[in-house]
Amino acid sequence: MTGLRPDPERGEMPFLDHLEELRWRIIWSLVALVVGVGAAMVLLLNVDVIGWLERPILPYLGGHHLVYTHPGDPFQIILQASAALGLLLALPVVLYQLWAFIAPALYKHERGVALGVTGAAVLLFASGAALGYFVVLPLAIPWLMGFGGSALEPMITAGDYFGFVFSLVLAFGVAFELPVVILGRRGARHRHPRVPEPLPPPRHRRRGDHRRVPHARRLGVDDHRNGGAALPAV
Repeated sequence: MTGLRPDPERGEMPFLDHLEELRWRIIWSLVALVVGVGAAMVLLLNVDVIGWLERPILPYLGGHHLVYTHPGDPFQIILQASAALGLLLALPVVLYQLWAFIAPALYKHERGVALGVTGAAVLLFASGAALGYFVVLPLAIPWLMGFGGSALEPMITAGDYFGFVFSLVLAFGVAFELPVVILGRRGARHRHPRVPEPLPPPRHRRRGDHRRVPHARRLGVDDHRNGGAALPAV
């Protein structure tokens, strides 16, 4: 930066170089995302991941399978699942590119804190997603379908079911990030404490005007005028 001495610990560099580096970090992240989505689509077409995701609801469909009402629904489901799985596959590369961009601007102790927070955030998100799929989803499906009773026959579409599963898993993953958000906000407050507002300047008083001066200060002024002798109490 202009007017600042370069810091060898943080590795400061000109603003245009920051923009150039940011551009390449974004390009590499997008390349990783495209490769991850492609690999996920190949995986989904060769491995029955859709059947594995369908297992929690199969016992409540009366021997049937999920249905679809549009010819493009199967492709749309595969595409959405590929995007979600590809994002997970590309996440390590994206996090590395983000870290490589911001790490030179941090001090050594800040880098340790950032690595710890990132690792905790990833672990908490994975824990919340696993809890949502393996624990909450098997409990939520019979409870929700029990409201239909015997008068209604379930005919659940694949798009609605997978949308419900992805939303539930994502909601629990994001909810488990709440401790990281709270600790981050508290750390930001400790790092940037509030500066108290300056006191207003004292009002100018005319000489001899003691109407706004407290009783103790009046005695002090009177003592000074009388050569230090205290006045008798009235």
